[in-house]
Amino acid sequence: MFRSWSERLLGGVCGGLSERIGLSAWTWRLLFVLLTLLTGGWGALVYLLWWWLLPLNIPNAVASRFFPTILALASAIVIVGGYVLRESLVTESGASLYVPIVGVVVTGVFFLRQLGRRGSVVIALVMLLTAIVALLAVLGVLGAGVDDLLVRSIGGLLIFLGLALLLRERVPFGSIVAALVSVALVGGVGFLAYSSRISQQRDENTFEKTFTVAAEVTTLQLNLTTLDTDVRVASAPPNARDIKVTFVGSLASTIQQTYSADGVLATLDLTETRGEGLPSLENIGRGTITIELPQGVAVAVAFAGVNGSATFDMGQLNLERLNMDLQTGNAVITFPLYQPLSPSVAQSPGELLVRNGDLRLVVPPTVGGQFLINKSTNERPLFDDLIYALEDNLNEWLLTARQYENAPAKIRYIITVPRAQIRLDTAQSGA
Repeated sequence: MFRSWSERLLGGVCGGLSERIGLSAWTWRLLFVLLTLLTGGWGALVYLLWWWLLPLNIPNAVASRFFPTILALASAIVIVGGYVLRESLVTESGASLYVPIVGVVVTGVFFLRQLGRRGSVVIALVMLLTAIVALLAVLGVLGAGVDDLLVRSIGGLLIFLGLALLLRERVPFGSIVAALVSVALVGGVGFLAYSSRISQQRDENTFEKTFTVAAEVTTLQLNLTTLDTDVRVASAPPNARDIKVTFVGSLASTIQQTYSADGVLATLDLTETRGEGLPSLENIGRGTITIELPQGVAVAVAFAGVNGSATFDMGQLNLERLNMDLQTGNAVITFPLYQPLSPSVAQSPGELLVRNGDLRLVVPPTVGGQFLINKSTNERPLFDDLIYALEDNLNEWLLTARQYENAPAKIRYIITVPRAQIRLDTAQSGA
Protein backbone atom coordinates (compact mmCIF):
# COMPACT_ATOMS: atom_id res chain seq x y z
CA MET A 1 0.00 0.00 0.00
CA PHE A 2 1.11 3.59 -0.70
CA ARG A 3 -0.14 7.15 -1.03
CA SER A 4 -0.80 8.49 -4.51
CA TRP A 5 1.58 11.08 -5.95
CA SER A 6 -0.89 12.38 -8.55
CA GLU A 7 -4.36 11.79 -7.01
CA ARG A 8 -4.10 13.84 -3.80
CA LEU A 9 -6.64 16.02 -2.07
CA LEU A 10 -4.98 15.88 1.36
CA GLY A 11 -2.46 13.13 1.92
CA GLY A 12 -3.02 10.90 -1.06
CA VAL A 13 -4.32 7.98 1.04
CA CYS A 14 -7.58 7.61 -0.85
CA GLY A 15 -5.80 8.05 -4.20
CA GLY A 16 -3.38 5.27 -3.29
CA LEU A 17 -6.24 2.97 -2.29
CA SER A 18 -7.96 3.76 -5.57
CA GLU A 19 -4.88 2.79 -7.58
CA ARG A 20 -4.46 -0.36 -5.51
CA ILE A 21 -8.02 -1.68 -5.26
CA GLY A 22 -9.95 -0.06 -8.09
CA LEU A 23 -12.63 2.05 -6.44
CA SER A 24 -12.48 5.73 -7.24
CA ALA A 25 -10.63 8.07 -4.90
CA TRP A 26 -13.89 9.95 -4.13
CA THR A 27 -15.53 6.67 -3.15
CA TRP A 28 -12.74 6.04 -0.64
CA ARG A 29 -13.05 9.59 0.66
CA LEU A 30 -16.76 9.06 1.20
CA LEU A 31 -16.07 5.78 2.98
CA PHE A 32 -13.57 7.48 5.33
CA VAL A 33 -16.11 10.21 6.10
CA LEU A 34 -18.77 7.60 6.89
CA LEU A 35 -16.27 5.64 9.01
CA THR A 36 -15.42 8.79 10.94
CA LEU A 37 -19.09 9.56 11.58
CA LEU A 38 -19.96 5.98 12.56
CA THR A 39 -17.02 5.65 14.97
CA GLY A 40 -17.41 8.99 16.68
CA GLY A 41 -14.28 10.45 15.06
CA TRP A 42 -11.95 7.44 15.39
CA GLY A 43 -12.03 6.85 11.62
CA ALA A 44 -10.17 10.14 11.20
CA LEU A 45 -7.37 8.74 13.39
CA VAL A 46 -7.09 5.77 11.01
CA TYR A 47 -6.74 8.16 8.07
CA LEU A 48 -4.09 10.23 9.87
CA LEU A 49 -2.12 7.11 10.80
CA TRP A 50 -2.19 5.89 7.21
CA TRP A 51 -1.15 9.35 6.00
CA TRP A 52 1.84 9.16 8.32
CA LEU A 53 2.72 5.47 7.85
CA LEU A 54 2.25 4.83 4.12
CA PRO A 55 5.02 5.98 1.78
CA LEU A 56 4.32 8.43 -1.02
CA ASN A 57 4.48 6.77 -4.43
CA ILE A 58 7.04 9.19 -5.89
CA PRO A 59 7.96 8.41 -9.51
CA ASN A 60 11.37 6.75 -9.93
CA ALA A 61 11.76 6.45 -6.12
CA VAL A 62 12.15 3.16 -4.26
CA ALA A 63 10.47 2.91 -0.86
CA SER A 64 9.69 -0.03 1.39
CA ARG A 65 5.95 -0.71 1.50
CA PHE A 66 5.59 -4.05 3.31
CA PHE A 67 6.35 -2.97 6.89
CA PRO A 68 4.32 0.28 6.72
CA THR A 69 1.41 -1.65 5.20
CA ILE A 70 1.41 -4.17 8.05
CA LEU A 71 1.46 -1.39 10.64
CA ALA A 72 -1.31 0.53 8.86
CA LEU A 73 -3.61 -2.49 8.55
CA ALA A 74 -2.97 -3.66 12.11
CA SER A 75 -3.65 -0.22 13.61
CA ALA A 76 -6.85 0.15 11.56
CA ILE A 77 -8.11 -3.27 12.68
CA VAL A 78 -7.47 -2.46 16.35
CA ILE A 79 -9.02 1.02 16.20
CA VAL A 80 -12.13 0.11 14.22
CA GLY A 81 -12.54 -3.40 15.66
CA GLY A 82 -12.00 -2.09 19.18
CA TYR A 83 -14.66 0.54 18.64
CA VAL A 84 -17.14 -2.11 17.52
CA LEU A 85 -16.34 -4.26 20.57
CA ARG A 86 -15.93 -1.35 23.00
CA GLU A 87 -18.95 -2.41 25.09
CA SER A 88 -17.16 -5.61 26.02
CA LEU A 89 -13.78 -3.94 26.56
CA VAL A 90 -14.50 -2.86 30.14
CA THR A 91 -13.05 -3.79 33.51
CA GLU A 92 -14.98 -5.21 36.44
CA SER A 93 -15.27 -1.68 37.82
CA GLY A 94 -16.81 -0.45 34.57
CA ALA A 95 -13.80 1.46 33.24
CA SER A 96 -13.39 1.42 29.46
CA LEU A 97 -10.26 -0.18 28.01
CA TYR A 98 -10.77 1.08 24.47
CA VAL A 99 -8.95 4.42 24.72
CA PRO A 100 -5.92 3.00 26.62
CA ILE A 101 -5.61 0.19 24.07
CA VAL A 102 -5.68 2.69 21.20
CA GLY A 103 -3.05 4.72 23.05
CA VAL A 104 -0.77 1.67 23.26
CA VAL A 105 -1.31 0.93 19.55
CA VAL A 106 -0.58 4.49 18.40
CA THR A 107 2.50 4.91 20.59
CA GLY A 108 3.66 1.40 19.64
CA VAL A 109 3.43 2.27 15.95
CA PHE A 110 5.30 5.50 16.62
CA PHE A 111 8.04 3.59 18.48
CA LEU A 112 8.46 1.04 15.68
CA ARG A 113 8.72 3.82 13.11
CA GLN A 114 11.47 5.53 15.12
CA LEU A 115 13.73 2.49 15.41
CA GLY A 116 17.11 3.39 14.04
CA ARG A 117 16.62 7.09 14.68
CA ARG A 118 18.78 7.84 17.70
CA GLY A 119 17.20 11.17 18.62
CA SER A 120 13.57 10.06 18.44
CA VAL A 121 13.58 6.48 19.67
CA VAL A 122 13.94 7.53 23.33
CA ILE A 123 10.96 9.88 23.02
CA ALA A 124 8.93 7.14 21.35
CA LEU A 125 9.92 4.61 24.02
CA VAL A 126 8.88 6.93 26.86
CA MET A 127 5.52 7.57 25.17
CA LEU A 128 4.97 3.83 24.66
CA LEU A 129 5.84 2.99 28.27
CA THR A 130 3.51 5.77 29.46
CA ALA A 131 0.65 4.33 27.41
CA ILE A 132 1.33 0.81 28.70
CA VAL A 133 1.39 2.00 32.31
CA ALA A 134 -1.86 3.90 31.75
CA LEU A 135 -3.47 0.70 30.41
CA LEU A 136 -2.23 -1.27 33.44
CA ALA A 137 -3.62 1.42 35.72
CA VAL A 138 -7.09 1.10 34.14
CA LEU A 139 -6.85 -2.67 34.52
CA GLY A 140 -6.24 -2.13 38.25
CA VAL A 141 -2.92 -3.92 38.21
CA LEU A 142 -0.92 -1.07 39.71
CA GLY A 143 -3.13 0.09 42.58
CA ALA A 144 -4.54 3.45 43.62
CA GLY A 145 -1.19 4.78 44.81
CA VAL A 146 0.50 4.26 41.45
CA ASP A 147 -2.50 5.80 39.68
CA ASP A 148 -2.09 8.85 41.88
CA LEU A 149 1.63 8.95 41.13
CA LEU A 150 0.98 8.76 37.38
CA VAL A 151 -1.38 11.71 37.49
CA ARG A 152 1.20 13.71 39.40
CA SER A 153 3.93 12.73 36.91
CA ILE A 154 2.19 14.23 33.87
CA GLY A 155 4.09 17.46 34.39
CA GLY A 156 7.35 15.53 34.31
CA LEU A 157 6.34 13.87 31.04
CA LEU A 158 5.67 17.27 29.47
CA ILE A 159 9.04 18.51 30.73
CA PHE A 160 10.70 15.48 29.16
CA LEU A 161 9.04 16.01 25.78
CA GLY A 162 9.97 19.70 25.76
CA LEU A 163 13.58 19.05 26.75
CA ALA A 164 13.92 16.16 24.32
CA LEU A 165 12.72 18.25 21.38
CA LEU A 166 14.98 21.12 22.45
CA LEU A 167 18.16 19.11 23.07
CA ARG A 168 18.10 16.23 20.61
CA GLU A 169 19.65 18.24 17.76
CA ARG A 170 21.89 20.37 19.99
CA VAL A 171 23.36 17.98 22.57
CA PRO A 172 24.74 14.46 22.05
CA PHE A 173 22.25 11.95 23.42
CA GLY A 174 19.90 14.86 24.11
CA SER A 175 16.84 12.64 24.57
CA ILE A 176 18.62 10.52 27.17
CA VAL A 177 19.75 13.66 29.00
CA ALA A 178 16.17 14.94 28.93
CA ALA A 179 14.90 11.63 30.34
CA LEU A 180 17.43 11.67 33.18
CA VAL A 181 16.65 15.30 34.07
CA SER A 182 12.90 14.63 34.04
CA VAL A 183 13.22 11.52 36.20
CA ALA A 184 15.35 13.45 38.68
CA LEU A 185 12.83 16.30 38.82
CA VAL A 186 9.81 14.01 39.22
CA GLY A 187 11.61 11.83 41.75
CA GLY A 188 12.75 14.83 43.78
CA VAL A 189 9.32 16.45 43.82
CA GLY A 190 7.69 13.11 44.66
CA PHE A 191 10.11 12.48 47.51
CA LEU A 192 9.52 15.95 48.98
CA ALA A 193 5.74 15.53 48.69
CA TYR A 194 5.85 12.10 50.33
CA SER A 195 8.21 13.24 53.10
CA SER A 196 6.01 16.24 53.86
CA ARG A 197 2.85 14.18 53.85
CA ILE A 198 4.18 11.32 55.95
CA SER A 199 5.15 13.75 58.72
CA GLN A 200 1.65 15.22 59.04
CA GLN A 201 -0.68 13.91 61.73
CA ARG A 202 -3.88 12.59 60.13
CA ASP A 203 -7.30 12.09 61.67
CA GLU A 204 -9.47 10.65 58.88
CA ASN A 205 -9.32 7.16 60.35
CA THR A 206 -10.38 6.66 63.97
CA PHE A 207 -10.43 3.32 65.73
CA GLU A 208 -11.53 2.66 69.31
CA LYS A 209 -11.78 -0.69 71.01
CA THR A 210 -12.22 -1.88 74.59
CA PHE A 211 -11.21 -5.34 75.79
CA THR A 212 -12.46 -6.53 79.17
CA VAL A 213 -9.92 -8.47 81.22
CA ALA A 214 -11.59 -11.24 83.22
CA ALA A 215 -11.13 -11.34 86.99
CA GLU A 216 -9.12 -14.58 86.88
CA VAL A 217 -6.50 -13.10 84.51
CA THR A 218 -3.30 -12.21 86.37
CA THR A 219 -0.87 -11.77 83.45
CA LEU A 220 -1.29 -9.78 80.25
CA GLN A 221 0.99 -10.04 77.19
CA LEU A 222 0.81 -7.05 74.81
CA ASN A 223 2.32 -7.49 71.33
CA LEU A 224 2.33 -4.19 69.45
CA THR A 225 3.57 -3.52 65.89
CA THR A 226 3.26 -0.08 64.25
CA LEU A 227 4.34 1.71 61.08
CA ASP A 228 4.39 5.54 60.91
CA THR A 229 2.67 5.97 64.25
CA ASP A 230 3.40 7.59 67.59
CA VAL A 231 2.80 5.20 70.49
CA ARG A 232 1.70 5.88 74.05
CA VAL A 233 1.14 3.11 76.57
CA ALA A 234 -0.13 4.09 80.03
CA SER A 235 -2.22 2.79 82.91
CA ALA A 236 -6.00 2.73 83.01
CA PRO A 237 -7.84 4.36 85.93
CA PRO A 238 -7.59 2.49 89.27
CA ASN A 239 -9.84 -0.57 89.62
CA ALA A 240 -10.58 -0.63 85.86
CA ARG A 241 -10.33 -4.10 84.26
CA ASP A 242 -10.49 -2.89 80.67
CA ILE A 243 -7.86 -2.40 77.99
CA LYS A 244 -8.69 0.69 75.95
CA VAL A 245 -7.13 1.14 72.50
CA THR A 246 -7.53 4.38 70.53
CA PHE A 247 -6.04 4.94 67.08
CA VAL A 248 -6.21 8.15 65.06
CA GLY A 249 -4.45 8.19 61.71
CA SER A 250 -4.67 7.98 57.94
CA LEU A 251 -6.99 5.96 55.75
CA ALA A 252 -4.01 3.92 54.53
CA SER A 253 -3.58 2.26 57.95
CA THR A 254 -5.61 -0.52 59.52
CA ILE A 255 -5.27 -1.84 63.06
CA GLN A 256 -5.66 -5.60 63.27
CA GLN A 257 -6.47 -6.76 66.79
CA THR A 258 -6.71 -10.15 68.43
CA TYR A 259 -7.49 -10.71 72.11
CA SER A 260 -7.47 -14.12 73.72
CA ALA A 261 -7.50 -15.41 77.29
CA ASP A 262 -6.50 -18.82 78.57
CA GLY A 263 -6.95 -19.11 82.31
CA VAL A 264 -4.70 -16.62 84.09
CA LEU A 265 -2.96 -15.48 80.88
CA ALA A 266 -4.41 -13.01 78.35
CA THR A 267 -2.76 -11.92 75.09
CA LEU A 268 -3.52 -8.82 73.03
CA ASP A 269 -1.99 -8.53 69.54
CA LEU A 270 -2.21 -5.14 67.82
CA THR A 271 -0.70 -4.80 64.33
CA GLU A 272 -0.81 -1.78 62.05
CA THR A 273 -1.01 -2.78 58.39
CA ARG A 274 -1.43 -1.13 55.01
CA GLY A 275 -3.08 -2.44 51.88
CA GLU A 276 -1.06 -3.95 49.08
CA GLY A 277 0.65 -1.59 46.68
CA LEU A 278 1.51 2.08 47.01
CA PRO A 279 -1.14 4.16 48.83
CA SER A 280 -2.27 7.43 47.28
CA LEU A 281 -0.64 10.58 48.60
CA GLU A 282 -3.89 11.78 50.20
CA ASN A 283 -4.13 8.60 52.26
CA ILE A 284 -0.75 8.63 53.95
CA GLY A 285 0.40 10.41 57.09
CA ARG A 286 1.24 9.91 60.74
CA GLY A 287 -0.99 8.21 63.26
CA THR A 288 -1.24 8.00 67.03
CA ILE A 289 -2.15 4.94 69.06
CA THR A 290 -2.90 5.12 72.77
CA ILE A 291 -3.24 2.00 74.91
CA GLU A 292 -4.43 2.00 78.50
CA LEU A 293 -3.64 -1.15 80.49
CA PRO A 294 -5.29 -2.20 83.76
CA GLN A 295 -3.41 -1.80 87.02
CA GLY A 296 -2.84 -4.80 89.29
CA VAL A 297 -2.21 -7.20 86.39
CA ALA A 298 1.31 -8.35 85.55
CA VAL A 299 2.15 -6.88 82.14
CA ALA A 300 4.71 -7.96 79.53
CA VAL A 301 5.14 -5.82 76.41
CA ALA A 302 6.78 -6.59 73.05
CA PHE A 303 6.88 -3.54 70.77
CA ALA A 304 8.20 -3.14 67.21
CA GLY A 305 7.85 0.24 65.50
CA VAL A 306 8.99 1.57 62.14
CA ASN A 307 8.75 5.34 62.53
CA GLY A 308 7.37 7.39 65.39
CA SER A 309 7.92 8.37 68.98
CA ALA A 310 7.26 5.83 71.74
CA THR A 311 6.18 6.73 75.26
CA PHE A 312 5.74 3.97 77.81
CA ASP A 313 4.36 5.50 81.00
CA MET A 314 4.46 2.33 83.08
CA GLY A 315 4.80 3.98 86.51
CA GLN A 316 1.47 2.61 87.81
CA LEU A 317 1.69 -0.81 86.15
CA ASN A 318 3.10 -4.16 87.22
CA LEU A 319 5.68 -4.30 84.42
CA GLU A 320 7.30 -7.71 84.14
CA ARG A 321 9.35 -7.03 81.02
CA LEU A 322 9.50 -4.67 78.04
CA ASN A 323 11.14 -5.62 74.74
CA MET A 324 11.34 -2.77 72.23
CA ASP A 325 12.66 -2.45 68.68
CA LEU A 326 12.10 1.07 67.32
CA GLN A 327 13.65 1.85 63.94
CA THR A 328 13.23 5.65 63.84
CA GLY A 329 12.04 7.93 66.62
CA ASN A 330 12.70 8.86 70.23
CA ALA A 331 11.56 6.68 73.11
CA VAL A 332 10.75 7.50 76.75
CA ILE A 333 10.16 4.72 79.29
CA THR A 334 8.99 5.30 82.85
CA PHE A 335 9.48 2.26 85.08
CA PRO A 336 7.33 1.43 88.13
CA LEU A 337 8.34 0.55 91.67
CA TYR A 338 7.63 -3.11 91.02
CA GLN A 339 9.64 -6.31 91.33
CA PRO A 340 9.11 -8.60 88.33
CA LEU A 341 7.96 -12.03 89.52
CA SER A 342 8.46 -14.17 86.43
CA PRO A 343 11.52 -16.46 86.74
CA SER A 344 12.31 -15.87 83.06
CA VAL A 345 12.91 -12.16 83.70
CA ALA A 346 15.91 -12.88 85.90
CA GLN A 347 17.28 -15.34 83.36
CA SER A 348 16.67 -13.21 80.24
CA PRO A 349 16.71 -9.40 80.66
CA GLY A 350 14.51 -7.19 78.51
CA GLU A 351 16.05 -5.59 75.43
CA LEU A 352 15.59 -1.95 74.43
CA LEU A 353 16.70 -1.13 70.88
CA VAL A 354 16.33 2.32 69.27
CA ARG A 355 18.06 2.24 65.90
CA ASN A 356 17.76 5.91 64.96
CA GLY A 357 16.77 8.12 67.89
CA ASP A 358 17.31 8.89 71.56
CA LEU A 359 16.27 6.82 74.55
CA ARG A 360 15.31 8.25 77.91
CA LEU A 361 14.70 6.05 80.95
CA VAL A 362 12.95 7.27 84.09
CA VAL A 363 13.57 4.92 87.03
CA PRO A 364 12.35 5.48 90.60
CA PRO A 365 15.33 6.07 92.94
CA THR A 366 14.37 3.08 95.10
CA VAL A 367 14.44 0.68 92.13
CA GLY A 368 17.70 -1.12 91.52
CA GLY A 369 18.36 -0.74 87.84
CA GLN A 370 21.09 -2.55 85.94
CA PHE A 371 21.63 -1.74 82.27
CA LEU A 372 24.11 -3.42 79.93
CA ILE A 373 25.34 -1.15 77.10
CA ASN A 374 27.64 -2.16 74.25
CA LYS A 375 30.55 0.29 73.99
CA SER A 376 31.20 -0.27 70.28
CA THR A 377 27.73 0.78 69.14
CA ASN A 378 26.55 3.23 71.80
CA GLU A 379 27.54 6.59 73.20
CA ARG A 380 28.40 6.98 76.85
CA PRO A 381 25.08 7.32 78.77
CA LEU A 382 24.02 10.36 80.77
CA PHE A 383 23.04 9.63 84.40
CA ASP A 384 23.18 10.88 88.00
CA ASP A 385 26.44 9.52 89.37
CA LEU A 386 25.15 9.96 92.94
CA ILE A 387 22.58 7.26 92.30
CA TYR A 388 24.20 5.16 89.54
CA ALA A 389 27.70 3.95 88.83
CA LEU A 390 29.17 3.09 85.43
CA GLU A 391 31.45 0.08 85.28
CA ASP A 392 33.73 0.31 82.26
CA ASN A 393 34.51 -3.19 81.02
CA LEU A 394 36.46 -4.15 77.91
CA ASN A 395 33.58 -4.15 75.41
CA GLU A 396 30.63 -2.89 77.42
CA TRP A 397 29.37 -0.54 80.07
CA LEU A 398 27.38 -1.78 83.03
CA LEU A 399 25.24 0.99 84.49
CA THR A 400 24.11 -0.12 87.95
CA ALA A 401 22.24 1.54 90.79
CA ARG A 402 24.53 2.05 93.76
CA GLN A 403 21.95 0.48 96.12
CA TYR A 404 21.22 -2.35 93.65
CA GLU A 405 21.80 -5.22 96.09
CA ASN A 406 19.54 -3.73 98.78
CA ALA A 407 16.84 -2.32 96.49
CA PRO A 408 13.25 -3.54 97.09
CA ALA A 409 12.83 -4.00 93.32
CA LYS A 410 15.42 -4.90 90.70
CA ILE A 411 15.21 -4.56 86.89
CA ARG A 412 17.75 -5.59 84.24
CA TYR A 413 17.83 -4.50 80.58
CA ILE A 414 20.15 -4.65 77.58
CA ILE A 415 20.25 -1.29 75.79
CA THR A 416 21.26 -0.57 72.18
CA VAL A 417 21.02 3.00 70.86
CA PRO A 418 23.58 3.34 68.04
CA ARG A 419 25.22 6.77 67.88
CA ALA A 420 22.45 8.55 69.79
CA GLN A 421 21.82 9.60 73.37
CA ILE A 422 20.95 7.33 76.27
CA ARG A 423 19.73 9.26 79.29
CA LEU A 424 18.80 7.80 82.65
CA ASP A 425 16.76 9.96 85.04
CA THR A 426 15.31 9.18 88.44
CA ALA A 427 12.05 10.47 89.82
CA GLN A 428 14.10 12.80 92.03
CA SER A 429 16.43 14.15 89.35
CA GLY A 430 13.58 15.46 87.19
CA ALA A 431 13.38 15.92 83.42
